[in-house]
Amino acid sequence: MNMATDGIETLPVTYNYKVVRQFAIMTVVWGIVGMGIGVWIAAQLAWPALNFDLPWTSFGRLRPLHTNAVIFAFGGSALFATSYYVVQRTCQARLVSDGLASFTFWGWQAVIVGAVITLPLGITSSKEYAELEWPFDIAIAIVWVLFGVVFFGTIATRKIRPIYISNWFYGALIIVIAMLHIVNNLAIPVTIGKSYSLFAGAQDALVQWWYGHNAVGFLLTGGFLGMMYYFIPKQAERPVYSYKLSIIHFWALIFLYIWAGPHHLHYTALPDWASTLGMVFSFALGANVLVEKVFAWPGIGSYAVEALIFSDYAAVQGFVLSMAIMFVILNLLIDLIYMIIDPRIGFESK
Repeated sequence: MNMATDGIETLPVTYNYKVVRQFAIMTVVWGIVGMGIGVWIAAQLAWPALNFDLPWTSFGRLRPLHTNAVIFAFGGSALFATSYYVVQRTCQARLVSDGLASFTFWGWQAVIVGAVITLPLGITSSKEYAELEWPFDIAIAIVWVLFGVVFFGTIATRKIRPIYISNWFYGALIIVIAMLHIVNNLAIPVTIGKSYSLFAGAQDALVQWWYGHNAVGFLLTGGFLGMMYYFIPKQAERPVYSYKLSIIHFWALIFLYIWAGPHHLHYTALPDWASTLGMVFSFALGANVLVEKVFAWPGIGSYAVEALIFSDYAAVQGFVLSMAIMFVILNLLIDLIYMIIDPRIGFESK
């Protein structure tokens, strides 16, 4: 159809930049607050009098406030802002719901303000990066699910068929963080400000660091990679060097990173040799590429390098997938070994 001859004009897409600006402004605000608290508690290590002999300003109370402010208030607001911006620009579509997008902004800020109030008061679940108690956990889950509705709804209404790589990373961030947050924060409330985890002992530690590891891996790594895949090419005024490699990068992160949480549990009550064995196997999976190439040994590692050099992306994807499957199987075997050698981890039948 010829627009000029048929007299039909297409209206330009109007994007929702209001919610993007709101999150961007709060990114700066929470960055200053979170990093300022970090400087304060760091100074307390040298000058303990800076805690003013008050429980609310002690290192133990302010440290979780610092980590939550930097990771979820500063980092989270940055990811909301950029994901809403990037998904609109790359899909050539306005956010599917301005109302839900606005709700995610005010809901997220309300949760952060709640953290600013409750954490210095010592109201905490005592879980690293998941200190907020159950009312806030529910609020976070609601906001995050609605975030997913807005994001994936916008992708569903996109005007162009390809889904840009940044949206793959943002989408993984939304799905994985939702799963991690909900599972790790399953708890039994006893009061409005206190609950007890459904998991206990070693099981609680394993679930917690499955969450804690991937809170970094998908919030601070996956999300910010999505950010860089959009803004770096824009600033450089050049396209991504290899879009196929970016897809391999995405699936490598998805398959491998999510299973590495137990490395946070070395030198704990869990059997040390079993944890170390899992870590060694994990390193061995990646080291085979380097060893085979250096010593000119034929194998799957050197095959993957040659496939990458000759742009045989199907072979590279097969290598990444096979390594991921082996990684998952090895970690599963280590977990089963835990249950055999440490009866505290097994589930008792009544």
